[in-house]
Amino acid sequence: MGLVSGYHARWRTYFHIFFCAAQRIFSGRYAAITAFSALAGFLIHWLMAQKNLLVTLDFPPAFGGVARYYSELVKSFSQGTVMVLTVPAPGYTDNLATPVLRKKLLWPQWIWPRWLRAFFTIRAAMRKNHCTVLWAGQLLPIGTVALILSLFFGTPYVVFVHGMDMGILQGRKKRLARMVLLRASVVVANSRATEQLALANGARIHHTIVVYPCPTDLTRELRQAVALTVSYAGKPYILSVGRLVKRKGFDRVLAMLPRVCAAVPDAHYVLIGEGDERARLQAQYTSIAQRHPGIRGRVHFLGAVTDSVLATHFAHAAVFAMPNRDISGDREGFGLVYLEAALFGVPSVAGNTGGSPEAVQHQRTGIVVASDAELASALQRLLRDIPYRHALGAAAQQRAQTEFRWEAQTRKLHKALNTYNKATICIT
Repeated sequence: MGLVSGYHARWRTYFHIFFCAAQRIFSGRYAAITAFSALAGFLIHWLMAQKNLLVTLDFPPAFGGVARYYSELVKSFSQGTVMVLTVPAPGYTDNLATPVLRKKLLWPQWIWPRWLRAFFTIRAAMRKNHCTVLWAGQLLPIGTVALILSLFFGTPYVVFVHGMDMGILQGRKKRLARMVLLRASVVVANSRATEQLALANGARIHHTIVVYPCPTDLTRELRQAVALTVSYAGKPYILSVGRLVKRKGFDRVLAMLPRVCAAVPDAHYVLIGEGDERARLQAQYTSIAQRHPGIRGRVHFLGAVTDSVLATHFAHAAVFAMPNRDISGDREGFGLVYLEAALFGVPSVAGNTGGSPEAVQHQRTGIVVASDAELASALQRLLRDIPYRHALGAAAQQRAQTEFRWEAQTRKLHKALNTYNKATICIT
């Protein structure tokens, strides 16, 4: 399915016929053909022009990799080609050149279907702002709206998938997701692992691309950052950043901390982020500290922090740890935060599931682990073996700076969009 409306395609055909006929009549006879060609080219370019509407439930100031992914993605597109529709954020000011509309997209839990509100909001936004292509930031429920708009109005759509949005689906939702993936003009995955999952769930093989998340360069925030003035300043510490959810594996780091501290007595563990698991993680730490008094005062829950505080902690960390795991299909699609740590020359310890092994190259930019014993061993080695840690950190930094740049990644999306938006023009 092309990424232009039937209206645009029909008028492009008229211009195609008119242009070819005019060339045969006037070619070689009048110098005005040059001006005519320029005019026809301008009109065809105008008809081919498309405006994309990204609709997402995750967008700054929301915390997390998906929100950052979309924020950085839209920055790489020319002004006027993309606009964003997302949820309200009272008190927050968007500082993007890209227009951002903030509207409520879902009905309350007691109204079904909740996405019906999004249907009317998206339809109105596309008509008012003359958008021709819909980008669905979530497979469900935004993808559901995209599917319906495609079926009833011929609206072409792109759907973005991140891994965790497919693995946990069952029954009716799984069947609906397959329909969304099957009808999408383009499916954008955040890793090869996620792409394979999308193909297994209905996506068409020649309609999928991988656009890796690229790290936000937080090193510039160090200009506003200050030296650490906390109890662990100057001590080697393990850093974890992200939403406090079970699949991230932060509880695994806590469980291995007594073994790590036995080998590295001055080691600390710092967690940045909020989430449903925070209370459970704090209770776990309290329980472990009662059995192992040596780790008391070694764990620090900072919650949500500013970018300058985050940058400061990345800059002083010895190791970054997110030993993620697959929990009943809930998996890490990629792990953008590994690359953010890499920009500061910090090696990572990652879990061997989802797209994490693509973000962290084993024994080159970090260590990929499966078992808890491997996790403890990796943390101990990186904390104790400073030359090895620095070598992995330098390789991680070089890779993040060269391979994961938005310019290169979004070029693939531009190419995919153009593939389904070509006009056949007779120039003979």
